[in-house]
Amino acid sequence: MLKLGITKLDQLTSASLPRHRQVSGALLLALEEREDLPRRDELRQEIIRRLVLKNKTGKTTWEGRFADLDTWLCERLLKAYPEQLRVLDIGASDGTTSLELFGKLSAHGNLTYLSSDLNRDIWVSAGSLWQDVIDDDGKLIQTTLGPLVVPITDGVHINPLLLLNRAVFLYCNAFRKDMRHRIAETDPNGGKSAARFSLLAPKVQDLAATDSRFRFEKLDAFEIDGPERFEFVRAMNVLNLDKDGFGFSQSQIARAVAGIKAALVEEGRLLVGRSRPVGDGFEHNASLFLRSGTRLVREQRFGDGSEIEDLILSIDSAD
Repeated sequence: MLKLGITKLDQLTSASLPRHRQVSGALLLALEEREDLPRRDELRQEIIRRLVLKNKTGKTTWEGRFADLDTWLCERLLKAYPEQLRVLDIGASDGTTSLELFGKLSAHGNLTYLSSDLNRDIWVSAGSLWQDVIDDDGKLIQTTLGPLVVPITDGVHINPLLLLNRAVFLYCNAFRKDMRHRIAETDPNGGKSAARFSLLAPKVQDLAATDSRFRFEKLDAFEIDGPERFEFVRAMNVLNLDKDGFGFSQSQIARAVAGIKAALVEEGRLLVGRSRPVGDGFEHNASLFLRSGTRLVREQRFGDGSEIEDLILSIDSAD
């Protein structure tokens, strides 16, 4: 048995997308050469949002996802920090929700906004039969072999009965783990053997290029140890407890929270929580914490609060 994916431009239609979980990242090469293609940016985002990255996350987000939460939040931030507001947005996916929050805060006279995610670029090889998608750490995350689109992130993404897909997955996992050479190699014509693509939404790329107050950087939520300090840190849909192989352990979350707390100024604030689409809107359960000395104190809840609220409070109680 084999599982086919979307590997050709003419397959990228609204009718075909629901039938396929995987879209070949190599289609980005074709899209890059077809600037006149209708819905080009929309199709580009469909491809990016169907990639599964090495940490088993993706770039799935939506415009307006945090609209009501942002309104609730901005009223508090603008009032609390009139002199200076430095924002760190962790796990911001393609930056769409960062763009929206930045827009609501942009009236502040002294605002800087750092949007971040674990991956901001991918590299796509230009092979005719076997094409690879590589993350910006040189890890193979997807390969396309003829009509097959196979994620190389984790076996959970491939049904055990799909034998050919699983065989390609096992071969790549065993022999093709480190693909940094594909990024560094040059082809006979002097170009790279793999083309670089940004995972950021086009509007986010434009904002980062034109407004010095906003930037997007690659950042691991578990390795926040730089010199920068922030009045506000947002970590929505990032520090989620492990469920069905997705998410993190309590000890991992505790380590991430410790780094975030160290990056907050005294009386800085942290927002953590989870959101999910419900009907035509979104449901948010989030908690806002205030840094007071060495502790994070729960200040307010949105909805039912974050699932890691008690964990954060227990960590700080032990400090």
